[in-house]
Amino acid sequence: HALMMMRNLNDVAKSEAYLLKAQEMLDTYRADLILGEFHQRYGAMLNAHAHRELKLAKDLENLDDEQRQAEIEENEERIETALQHFKDAAELFLVALEKSPDDLHALQLIGQSYAYLSEHAAARKHLGHAVDILVESRQYKNRLLATDTKINLREADRLRSGMLGDINTEVSIRILLAGLDKLDGNVAAEIEQYSTILELNPAHLNVSYLRGVAYYNTGNIAQAIVDIEHFIGNTDLPYDHPQVQHSLKITNELK
Repeated sequence: HALMMMRNLNDVAKSEAYLLKAQEMLDTYRADLILGEFHQRYGAMLNAHAHRELKLAKDLENLDDEQRQAEIEENEERIETALQHFKDAAELFLVALEKSPDDLHALQLIGQSYAYLSEHAAARKHLGHAVDILVESRQYKNRLLATDTKINLREADRLRSGMLGDINTEVSIRILLAGLDKLDGNVAAEIEQYSTILELNPAHLNVSYLRGVAYYNTGNIAQAIVDIEHFIGNTDLPYDHPQVQHSLKITNELK
C-alpha cells in the first residue's frame, strides 16, 4: 500500500503484484477496494503523464514528422491503457460495494473511475448515494447536538468533528458532481451544486470563483460580480495566477 502512494509511475506499478497476492489471501472486500485503488491511481498518473507528453510532442519544434507521430501514437496507447485501468478499478469497486454497499470510500472511488471513463450517469448514481449517506449522517449528528441534553463535552466534540468530516467529504463529492454537470453543459445544475457547497462552507473561495464564472457564462451579471469580487477580495493567490487574472478580466468587462 505504501508503494501505491508513491508519485513515480514505476514505483506505483510495483505495488500491483503485492496487492494481487493480498486479494488472493484475504477474503475481504477491503482487498478488492485497495486493488481497485491501485488501478485508479496508476490509471490517473499514466493518463496525466500521457497527456503531458502528447502536448509536448505537438508543441516541440525540433521533432521531425516521424518522431512526432511516434510520440503521439505511444502516448495515445498509454491513454488507452489508462482507460483499461479505470475499467478494472470500477469492476473491483463494484465487487467491494456488493459486500459493503454503503462504503463511502468505495462510492467516491467508483464515481471517480466512471468520471474518468466519461460514464457520467454511473458516476452520478454512486456519488449521489454517497451524498445521501453524508447528508443523513450530518443531520443525525446535528440533531443529537441540538436535542440530547445528556451528551458530555467529549461526546459533543466528537460529534462536531464527525460533522465537519462529513461536510468536507460532501463538499469534495459535490465539486466532482459540479464538474460532471459542467462537462454535460448543465450550468443550472452546476450552479446548484456550488450553491450547496457554499452553504456548507461559505469560506470556499475556489467555489465562489467557479460559481461566479458559471453565473457570468449564463449572463447573470449581478450574481457573477458578487462572487468574483468576493473571490478577488479574499484570495491569497498571487496577482498573476490564472484565476485572479480571469476574475479581473471579468470584473473590468462588467463594470
